[in-house]
Amino acid sequence: MEKFIGNVEHTLPDALVAELKARDMETKKKQWERFEALIEHNAHEITEAFKSLYELYDDRLIKWMANLFDPDICVCNELYGKSVCEHHPLCGSAGFHYTHSARDNVGFLPVVEAMNSIFDFVESCGITDEEHVNEFFGKEYGEKMMKFVENLQDPDGYFYHPQWGKDIGIGRRGRDYNRALILLERYGRKPKYPTIADVSGEDVGNVYIPDNMKTLDAFREYLATLDIDHRSYHVGSVLGEQLTQLKARGPEYVETLYEFLNAHQHEDNGIWSDVCDYYAANGVMKIVCTYSAMNKPVPNPEKVLKSAVDAIMSPENPETVVTVWNPWVSLRHVLDNIKQFHSPLLASKLRRQFLEIAPEAIRITKEKTAKFKKPDGSFSYLQDYATWTMQGSPCGVPKTVEGDMDAAVLGTNSMVWVISCVLGVDEKDGVPLYGEYESALFKNIMDNRKPVRKGNI
Repeated sequence: MEKFIGNVEHTLPDALVAELKARDMETKKKQWERFEALIEHNAHEITEAFKSLYELYDDRLIKWMANLFDPDICVCNELYGKSVCEHHPLCGSAGFHYTHSARDNVGFLPVVEAMNSIFDFVESCGITDEEHVNEFFGKEYGEKMMKFVENLQDPDGYFYHPQWGKDIGIGRRGRDYNRALILLERYGRKPKYPTIADVSGEDVGNVYIPDNMKTLDAFREYLATLDIDHRSYHVGSVLGEQLTQLKARGPEYVETLYEFLNAHQHEDNGIWSDVCDYYAANGVMKIVCTYSAMNKPVPNPEKVLKSAVDAIMSPENPETVVTVWNPWVSLRHVLDNIKQFHSPLLASKLRRQFLEIAPEAIRITKEKTAKFKKPDGSFSYLQDYATWTMQGSPCGVPKTVEGDMDAAVLGTNSMVWVISCVLGVDEKDGVPLYGEYESALFKNIMDNRKPVRKGNI
């Protein structure tokens, strides 16, 4: 069994690299010209500020990301450090790790959330597109990655990673459930076992129904235990990750959640907290996205919008990269919500007002985001380190100076797309971060990855 720990370098010929980079330069020039023409107000200054933000991102991020790939998982070795494969159902599958430290150390396996993030990233950053993303990864790797996802599912309908087991929080269980179903759907596959979406009433078979969703009264009692007034980010996140399951339980559960969120909004500031700081702004993002997913109007939307803009412009030092990204997401969703449920004219007016300060907002965002960039071109969730837990579940070696998948997506590609949407430019007309060169680079490194082997073999 071949042991391999660490990164591989690309093997692209120099002449091909030069040719691809030259083509990308011409393409990018046209994309920026189109982008500037689509900005309704203050276009040149906004475009120049936005170009400056793009300077944060380079091909080292692609090298880092492709090197997260594990083409031939051996649970026996990677999780337990064994030298002989005992043919766990996941052995022989493939996936992406969350961090390099998880890839290289015993006790960690690839995770569904990282894999879903990779798919989202490559299909929207210029590496490939939504129509061809499965083709980009190839049939062999696609089959192996789906084997990984399918074999995480338990007969109770949920998806559990061996390194975490079932002793996980509501949010973690919901995130893995949602991401696993999205990945399977990408390949036209169905879960092996029925899920909460496949059952109704009391006849649920082996499907696990969480205690807080067994009855509507139980859900109301659960909501009453949540301290949303002081922990809006945590509560908003946990509730948002349960929404797919709540929809499966019935529209009355969604309506109850809607009423709960409305009742706890502070009318004086439009948010779910007394103080409008970064933590509260993060909570606003989680809750506003939940309104969007419920297809419901956000109450007091202009006040919510102001809180998002204040967070973007705030001089407060961001502890996490999501603190930089989240207010932009809130701003986008609130503008869309105003347009859909309140007044298209008001949404247009508010967007134009924001365009006045957009160049400064983008410059501030670049300064904040740069605090999370690592020497290898990746980005970390915390300023100094990658996060080593996701909703309490271990995903890397603690306090390692490295990038992680959350930051590598949210602080880069997701950042530029949400800003583009706020500026009024649809994704199809925006400027992708990368091009043909980075596409070839990602695929080349991924294809050159060797099986990850950990421990003393």
